[in-house]
Amino acid sequence: MADVLRSDYEEIVEDVSIQLQSQLNAAESGTIIDLFQSDTLDPAQNLLFFGAAERALLDYRKGHNKKTVFVRVQPEGLSTAEPVATPVSALLDRLILRRMDEFMHDKVFVEDIYYDGEQIVYSGAGLKNRHVVLVIDSIDEGSPYLSEVMSLCEEMKAKFIVALPLVIWSQAVQERLAAELNEDGDNQQGIEINENTPVS
Repeated sequence: MADVLRSDYEEIVEDVSIQLQSQLNAAESGTIIDLFQSDTLDPAQNLLFFGAAERALLDYRKGHNKKTVFVRVQPEGLSTAEPVATPVSALLDRLILRRMDEFMHDKVFVEDIYYDGEQIVYSGAGLKNRHVVLVIDSIDEGSPYLSEVMSLCEEMKAKFIVALPLVIWSQAVQERLAAELNEDGDNQQGIEINENTPVS
């Protein structure tokens, strides 16, 4: 019988999740966890980050008597009339299913923050004296967006705030993407565009 090839994915996810748990437990209020900083657009890396984050959050403050509010933060630059589905939405939906007992007893909450085109909006239960975990799909290195979101939570009297981006795009990645966009723009010069011509 042929040997079964096994990936070391689970082992790596476990190692990274332990690092993340350690950072979450040691974090002071106002911390943005930067474990998932990325210099690449490799989707396999994003799967690793997602898996490690899920595993760490499943145990974070589990069994704790105080209430924990996990907040889905809509990605920067996305303007909508209401929260939309993103990978973080799926992650936190899975979290609720796995921690249903705490959710049913009002120990764990999952709420939303999004940008409606004019301002950053919070939708959910009050944050006064609550332990708040902000989870966002991605953020650009150096962006003030999460700091602004944290300020909103502080205005709502949250007792403790920590932010977890699933990916922090490095300056190098941002510059590479900007260069590619500029190159694409140059290549499209001279193309006649009308309302029925899709140009990506």
